[in-house]
Amino acid sequence: MRIGNHHMARMYLLTIALLVVLAVVGAYQAGKFPLALICAVVSCVLIEFVVVKATKKTFRVPLVAIITGLIIGSVAPITASILLVVLACFIAEATKFFLKAKSRNIFNPAALGLLIALLIFGVGDEWWATPTIHAFGFMIPIAAILIISAYEVKRLPLALVATVSTAIGVVITSGFGLSAGSLLTAFLTINYYFIFLMVVDPKTSPTKVSGQVIYGIGIALIALLLILVRIPYPLLLTLVVANAFYAIFRVFYKVKSVTKANTTMATS
Repeated sequence: MRIGNHHMARMYLLTIALLVVLAVVGAYQAGKFPLALICAVVSCVLIEFVVVKATKKTFRVPLVAIITGLIIGSVAPITASILLVVLACFIAEATKFFLKAKSRNIFNPAALGLLIALLIFGVGDEWWATPTIHAFGFMIPIAAILIISAYEVKRLPLALVATVSTAIGVVITSGFGLSAGSLLTAFLTINYYFIFLMVVDPKTSPTKVSGQVIYGIGIALIALLLILVRIPYPLLLTLVVANAFYAIFRVFYKVKSVTKANTTMATS
């Protein structure tokens, strides 16, 4: 059993630590024991172990599975049924291993697993591990500490663009006018857990800064549209839709590039 290269291990361990802190604070504020979250983490690890052994791959310390479980347990209701989180974990792990395009994940596993499981059980997403603290007269979202995670995975431009675009969109659609006060309010109400952790998933988001800018604006636009028309699970659905569009782009761009290269070779 291996843990992978040092940089990746450090990045994953840091993300796990941040998510655990958010979960502890969120559970404390809710006054409830996060049994569903613990079950989600255990389920993802066990499912990944079974899949790896069945496919005869090398089993590494399942840091990604732990992160997936923490996300599922943190977004689903803190009192969600064990069956719900197990189903979400099963779908997430199956997505990670078997639903790929050009050797990369098509969808964020946790987002797709949660979306399907919540729909089946008819339960809403809760995002309970996104606690706030009162400071300087404002309710400050603690999840903003995940900016560290976004930086570590080299997706900080994406996170910042998505954040600013969302804030501007919220101000415009709210009708309060574009002012410093309204922008500050918008920034304080953004779901940083979603943007700084799930949107920046390195396996389902662009690597180049230009691509990150376009992707971040797209995330904000899709989310605002779904919220305005009151579609259930707007953030999870936003990410699944954005993942699908990016996967299609990657496949099309790759094919286009290969075709262009072959044409150049044939005419040279």
